[in-house]
Amino acid sequence: GGSERLNTSSPFNIKAESLTLSNFSFTDVQNLYEQHTTATGQVFTPEAVQQAYYLTDGQPWLVNALARQATQVLVQDVNEPITAEVINQAKEI
Repeated sequence: GGSERLNTSSPFNIKAESLTLSNFSFTDVQNLYEQHTTATGQVFTPEAVQQAYYLTDGQPWLVNALARQATQVLVQDVNEPITAEVINQAKEI
């Protein structure tokens, strides 16, 4: 695999630009999850937000991954809230 033209062992081994994204604060996580609530009506309980922040330490990819699993896999019905228990289940997927 890879490209002889780019002298790389993989076509994905390209560095075009590096960005550093700092971890989200608790308020950032809260605001992000509130955007989902505004868009869909599905609520993240305060305990769910706290648990997500605790488990991820605000790491952006993990914060989003937990929410994606919680809302798209575990609780697809927007009338049901996302609870701390759902967040705990999402981390196991």
